[in-house]
Amino acid sequence: MMFWGHHVPGAAIAVVCLLEAGLLDVVTEAVRRDFRIYLGGVWEDLARSAVPWLSFEGRRALIASRWWGAAAGGPVELDIVAGFADGRGHLIGEAKLSISALEAERLLRDLRLRGERCPGIDGPLEPVLFVLDVPPELREHPRIVGPEAVLVSRGTAS
Repeated sequence: MMFWGHHVPGAAIAVVCLLEAGLLDVVTEAVRRDFRIYLGGVWEDLARSAVPWLSFEGRRALIASRWWGAAAGGPVELDIVAGFADGRGHLIGEAKLSISALEAERLLRDLRLRGERCPGIDGPLEPVLFVLDVPPELREHPRIVGPEAVLVSRGTAS
């Protein structure tokens, strides 16, 4: 129902009515059309909530939040921002459903540049990509966190 609550007006009632009317094709099309948007939001929430449980190059970050607002050069949105527990700098992250190996370094550079423009996000910045579908060649990349780490993070980070 979470999906329908986000994407279908009248959520549960609408779904039931459509299904009872035999309009499975309408429901199926709505799911196909909007599922990646929904999945992106869920993945971003999961990634953000995993941050305090993970270790980033031996450092722990505090509870993460989203950041958006006015910054030097125009508005900025960051999916994930968390100060490090040692008080030195911030983790800044972006949640992606998938990326190519060619995109990874460009996305990390862009993320760092966006973070540097944000007031209040100071100290050394550690950009990290949280990627649901990590290409095999990026699975050992130190700045890419995949679903295995996010989904099993609670209480198991070292």
